[in-house]
Amino acid sequence: MPLIDQVHSDELEKLARSRFDPELAEAELKVVRDSASSTRPGVPDADAPRPVVRAEFLRWQATDGDAVRYIDPLGLRAYGVTLPGDLNFGECRIAFPLDFRMCTFEGGLDLSSAELRDLLLVCCSVKGAVQAGWLDVIGSVVLNGSRFASEVSMMGARMSGDLHFHASAFEVNGVNALSADGIHVGGNFQFHHGSTSNGVIRLLGAQIGGGFDCAGARIEVSEGLALFADGVQVGRTVLLAAGFSATGTISLHGARIGGPLDCSGAKLEVKHGDAICAHRASIDGGVFLSEGFTSTGNIGLLYSRIRAGLFCAGASLMVKGGNALSADGAEIAGAVHLDKGFSSTGEVVLRSAQLRGGLFCSGGKFCAKGDALTLEGARIDGSVFLREGFECPGTVGLVNTVIGGNLLCTGARIAVMDCLNMSVGGDFVWQRVEKSADTKLGLFGARIKTLRDDRGSWPEEGKLDLRGLVYEELTTHRLQGREDVAGKGLGDEPLVAGERIKWLMLQRPDKRREPQPWMQLRGLLEEKGDSKGAKHVLYRFRCLQAQESSLISRRLKIAFAWLEESPQRILWFVGFTLLLFTCIFRNAGAQKAIAPTEKEAYEPFAAEKPIPLAYPRFSPFIYTLENALPLVRFGEDEKWAPDPNFPSKSWLTNYWFLMWMRWALVVWGWFQAGILGAAIIERFRPMQS
Repeated sequence: MPLIDQVHSDELEKLARSRFDPELAEAELKVVRDSASSTRPGVPDADAPRPVVRAEFLRWQATDGDAVRYIDPLGLRAYGVTLPGDLNFGECRIAFPLDFRMCTFEGGLDLSSAELRDLLLVCCSVKGAVQAGWLDVIGSVVLNGSRFASEVSMMGARMSGDLHFHASAFEVNGVNALSADGIHVGGNFQFHHGSTSNGVIRLLGAQIGGGFDCAGARIEVSEGLALFADGVQVGRTVLLAAGFSATGTISLHGARIGGPLDCSGAKLEVKHGDAICAHRASIDGGVFLSEGFTSTGNIGLLYSRIRAGLFCAGASLMVKGGNALSADGAEIAGAVHLDKGFSSTGEVVLRSAQLRGGLFCSGGKFCAKGDALTLEGARIDGSVFLREGFECPGTVGLVNTVIGGNLLCTGARIAVMDCLNMSVGGDFVWQRVEKSADTKLGLFGARIKTLRDDRGSWPEEGKLDLRGLVYEELTTHRLQGREDVAGKGLGDEPLVAGERIKWLMLQRPDKRREPQPWMQLRGLLEEKGDSKGAKHVLYRFRCLQAQESSLISRRLKIAFAWLEESPQRILWFVGFTLLLFTCIFRNAGAQKAIAPTEKEAYEPFAAEKPIPLAYPRFSPFIYTLENALPLVRFGEDEKWAPDPNFPSKSWLTNYWFLMWMRWALVVWGWFQAGILGAAIIERFRPMQS
């Protein structure tokens, strides 16, 4: 021992004997020598006996004005001793560290409203309560490896350095193990690396200038809260990772965290309710629930603000019912990763959330029955990936969701996809979907830039809803092989009206007659220059509309729709009409049932004499042509007509039959002329660009 240390030790011993007790135990004399020395004594063996040192002796040594002059700046050091009673430093001002190692506190430790430089409890056992409310520490508080049998209360305490609970254990029978409401820690708060607690850790309104580190710690409670840190302010990272586990709720409601919230690899077990409650929290970094993170309760991030991403890749959220992840109204500046082995048995809810990045769910398994992934009203600036290995036997809800990028559903297994009023700024890709007989795709009111799908991914009949769907482009792909998946091609196929009509017919029968999906497809075909396909779409739609009518009306409407699709088809009717009526009038003319209309020709005709040579002879074809086509005039119709005086022996030569045929031919002729005129106009109409 240096000479100056020996002098200080001797003076301090004399002072102790004269002012405290002439009879000092050997263990107390060792505390005197160690505290006066400028070198640290060796740490005793954990199994070595711990002699008794009176608690009041330590208090006198730390507070007597003359005694403190001989204590080295390293502080008062008590190593490997037992304190049988309460150690009370309440209201004391101590200018040097208090260093306790391998000590047994059979009573409690009272530091209420004290002022310290540093406090060290290393590998100590404290059976009574630790009262440190409003403690003011200039430096750090180190409670490493210590065991506490009663509550540690540090409410309102202030320390400019760190607060360490390394490998410490709280063996508390009551509710609270550590109460530090309103505590101010200028440095780091560390409760980590093997630290355990059987009660609640309370940090309500705490202010921690550095990080909050609970890596590797375990908090066990029967139910309710495990970490109660509502309103906590942390300057850097909150670390609940690297083997951290808790059997109660981690409550960070309204917390302000200057760095990330890292729960990677943590295991959280709750009987019901939230495993993490960070509603309305402000987190400047990301939230990490990855690397084997498991939870049996809901992860609550309602209306929280996360200035980076939410990373849940590989997480397992095994809740028994209700929500597994709730982030309604959350603002997330980065991407959300629910991929690469992510699994959940509860509903994942991002209702009305704002995601500045994308949503990655490829390879994730959302196993909740009913609603499994809900993004109702969410705004996602990036793309949504529900790709290879994505599984959802429940409902993916994208009602009123706005997606700035693409919505990619390739190689996924989806039961129900509800996209009511969804908006996608890029492509909606629905390809290689592992559908079942119950797979439903609802695109009612959705707005999409490009819809890309393949026939193999179309839902079964009655499982598709296209009412109000608006798209700029519609692309069908062939079933992709390995080369296509590897990026060597998407296998685009031309837009075929017939194929897309089959697609429209997959809607429920009561929804197929909605005009908008048909008009949308028709307009796209027109834009692509496929006028024939556009007309065929309209024809099929007219046929659907006609099904609601009576039999005769239905037949007429279908016939009109058929002609509307291709007016040139009227030429078939014109030819058939000319042939049929030519035969009728030829027979009537041969039987002399059709006679001249002028007297000078009728009289010899009726007398079976030759008519004048200048009078035109009867031509059944010209007669039929003039009546069938109003624009054709050769004078035949004016010179010949059915004879009312003809003694008919057959209904084919009956006057009224022939007159009715003539009138019907005239009416039918005007109808044919109108259709034929429309066909000619359509033929020369400029093609739309």
